[in-house]
Formats: sequence, C-alpha cells, structure tokens
Amino acid sequence: MNIQLMPWNPDDCVNLEELYANADQTHCLVCLRVPLEKGATVRYLEGVRRKEIDGNPFYCYAVMLEDRIIGKIELTVQEDRFGELDVILRRDCCGKGNGTQAVRSMIALAAKKQWCRGITAYTDAENAAIQAVLEKNGFQKQRRFQADVLVPSGNTYYLRPCDGIEYVRFLSGKDAFA
Repeated sequence: MNIQLMPWNPDDCVNLEELYANADQTHCLVCLRVPLEKGATVRYLEGVRRKEIDGNPFYCYAVMLEDRIIGKIELTVQEDRFGELDVILRRDCCGKGNGTQAVRSMIALAAKKQWCRGITAYTDAENAAIQAVLEKNGFQKQRRFQADVLVPSGNTYYLRPCDGIEYVRFLSGKDAFA
C-alpha cells in the first residue's frame, strides 16, 4: 500500500461528492448531506483554492491509492499555531491501514513545511477506528467533551448529542514550541 497526498483540485466537486456518498459518516462530528449543498460546496472549494478558511491557513489533500482518490485530509491552522486535523475515507478503504498512512503523511508534511507547532483532532468517543489511527501516529488523549452534531435527515438536519475526545500531537523541530 502506497498512500500519497495530492493537493485537492479546487474545481473537483464531482470527486468530493462521490467521496462523501461512499463514506460512513455515522461517527463524524460534521456530517454532510449527499448530494452536497451547492452554495456551501462552492464556498468550501473557494477556500481550498485560496488555502484559507475563515482567515486561517487551510491545506486540503486528496488521499490517493495508486491513481484513485480514496479520501480527503485537511489541516486548518488556528491562531495558536495548532492545526486541526480532519480526515475522511471511502467506506471500502477503511480498516486497511490507509487512514494511518494518510495521517502519518500529513504530519510529515506539516512538520516539513512548519505550518504549525502541533495538531489537534476531535473524534466521536464511539469512533474507535480513528482513535486507533491517531494513537498509532503519536496523538495523546487530552479531554472528553460533549457536543451536538448536525446530522442530515431527508431535507433537514437534526441534532445528535455526542461524546467526543480531543487528541493532540506536538510536532518536532525548532519551531514546534514557539
């Protein structure tokens, strides 16, 4: 298995929608309705193009296995120079080490480019798979939290209470703790 990260093409709405249609969002803290909402998707892809979301540096990559997009991984760098990690994989590509390798690659890229001093990830407490991926990549559990998650249902959304866990990983190097 040779996972590679390629910058997400900001014009690629088709693969973005196909990815979310084939991903299990059951334990995601952010759930998206498929088909994707056009206005929100256009704004999101404009952020991908600018490499900025809400004034924060934003890096979005396609997770590639050979020449196939199997997921997406993002890092949004906050004012405290911590990046917030988000990753989603196709359902048929989970449980095979792809997530572990994608997160490892993003950590290496963020450290090499000195985008941030550390990375935070927030997970649903029931999502044991992503917790294992984070722990294999040196993330440490920090705190538990409660949140309401918007979940699509037909033409609307409902709130689902969620117990979550925050994970943190510091990056090494001269800039890590500045």
